[in-house]
Amino acid sequence: MASSGGDGEHEWTAAVRPLLSASYTAFETKELPQLIGSIINSESDILHHDKQYEPFYSSFVALSAHYITTVCGQIPRNQLLSVAAACKVLIEFSLLRLENPDEACAVSQKHLILLIKGLCTGCSRLDRTEIITFTAMMKSAKLPQTVKTLSDVEDQKELPSAVNPELRQKEVQMNFFNQLTSVFNPDLTTILASPSAAHMQAESDCDDQTTDQAIQAKMKNAFVSQNVSSLQELGGSEKLLRVCLNLPYFLRYINRFQDAVSANSFFIMPATVADATAVRNGFHSLVIDVTMALDTLSLPVLEPLTPGRLLDMTVLALSCLYAGVSVATCMAILQVGSGLQLRSASTGTKEEDYENDAATIVQKCLEIYEMIGQAISNSRRAGGEHYQNFQLLGAWCLLNSLYLILNLSPTALADKGKEKDPLAALRVRDIAARTKDGAGSPKLGPGKGHQGFGVLSVILANHCHQTFDFAFPGSAS
Repeated sequence: MASSGGDGEHEWTAAVRPLLSASYTAFETKELPQLIGSIINSESDILHHDKQYEPFYSSFVALSAHYITTVCGQIPRNQLLSVAAACKVLIEFSLLRLENPDEACAVSQKHLILLIKGLCTGCSRLDRTEIITFTAMMKSAKLPQTVKTLSDVEDQKELPSAVNPELRQKEVQMNFFNQLTSVFNPDLTTILASPSAAHMQAESDCDDQTTDQAIQAKMKNAFVSQNVSSLQELGGSEKLLRVCLNLPYFLRYINRFQDAVSANSFFIMPATVADATAVRNGFHSLVIDVTMALDTLSLPVLEPLTPGRLLDMTVLALSCLYAGVSVATCMAILQVGSGLQLRSASTGTKEEDYENDAATIVQKCLEIYEMIGQAISNSRRAGGEHYQNFQLLGAWCLLNSLYLILNLSPTALADKGKEKDPLAALRVRDIAARTKDGAGSPKLGPGKGHQGFGVLSVILANHCHQTFDFAFPGSAS
C-alpha cells in the first residue's frame, strides 16, 4: 500500500479480518463500514500496484464484491452512497483486468465477469468452492507492507478503531458527488427520501415482516441501479463488448465468419470425420467462451445502439449462429460416419459429455442471437428495417450450413477423405455444382438423406423457419 505501519496497518487489518472469517461464518453487516472505507481509501493502490501484490489485491476484490453483494439488501441508508463508491472501485478493477489480462491475477476472466454481473444484479455468482479458493489464494499471496501475516490477522481479536480523518474526508467527497447525481437515479432518490425503517415499523407493527422485505427490496434495487450507473460511467458497455469479440476460442469463429463475408464466399465447415473430431475436441473451450459471452450480454451493455456497436453486435450474433451450425455439422458428420469407424465401449461417457457440450453450445448461441435481436427490435435508434435485415442475415447463415448437413452420407464422407482439400468438398457452391451436373453426390433416399439430421440440426432448422416467417409472414408455412 501507499502507506506503511500506523493507522494504515490497523485499518487494513480490520478490513481483511471479516473476509477471512466469513469463509466459515456468515458475513455480518456491521463489518461493512470498515471494509468499504478501506476500499475507498486505498482506491489507487487497488487499481495500480506492483505485480508482486496482484494475487492479494485480485482475490481481495473478488471476496469483497461477493460479500458486499450478499448483504446488499441490508445496507443502512446512510451508507448506500459509500457502498456505491466502493463498488465502483471493484467494477473498475474488474474492467481493467478484462481489458488487460494479468497472468498474476488470481481471478479468471470468467469470474471477473461474474463479479460485475453479481454487483449489477444484486446476486452473487460465486459458489462455495470458489469462495474457499479465493480465500486460500489471499492467505498465500505476498502481502502489501501495511498488512501483517494473514494468520496473525485472522487470530487477532477485533478491536474498535478510530475513524481515519483522511478516509472520512474522502468518503465525504465521494458522497457529495453521488448526492449531486442521485437526482438522475429514481431508485436512489426514493430510498434516500423514504422514511426510516423505525418510523415505518412504528406506523404498522402488524406489517413488520412485510415492511422489512419491502425495504430490503428497495435497497437492493438502489444498490443495483448505482452499480449499473457506475458500469456505464466507466465505459463498461464498450469494454465488455470488446471482451466478447476477443474471447480466444470463440474468436476463431468470428474471424472465419468475417473472412467468408469479406471474400463473398461460403462458410468453411468440417468435411470429414477427422475434421469433425478436431472440432469436437474444442467443445469444452467453446462452451466456456459462449457462456462468458451470454453472461456479459445479459448485463446492460447493448445500448446505445450506435452504428458501430450495431455492426459489432451483428457480427457477434451471426458468429454465434455460425459456431452453432458448425457444432451441429460436426455432430451430424460423426453420426453419419460412425459406421466407418469402430467405437470403443470405454468412450461412452466421453461421448455423452461431447453431446451435452454440443447441446449447450447450440442453446446458448441461439440465446445470444435472440438477445441481440430483441435489443435491436426494442432500440429507439435501430429497430424496423434493421431488425428485419438482422433476421434475414440469420436465416442466410443457417440455410448455408443446414444445406451441407442434408447432403451428408457415408459414401460422400469416404470420398471426401481422398480429396486434397477436404474442407472445400463441403462448401455449398461445390455441392450445388455437382448436384446440377447430376454427378459427384449419390442419390439419397428419404431415410439416408436425413440420417445425419439430428436434434441439434432440427433445432437450428426450426429457428431458421421462425426467422423466415417473421421476415416474410406466411412464406415459411
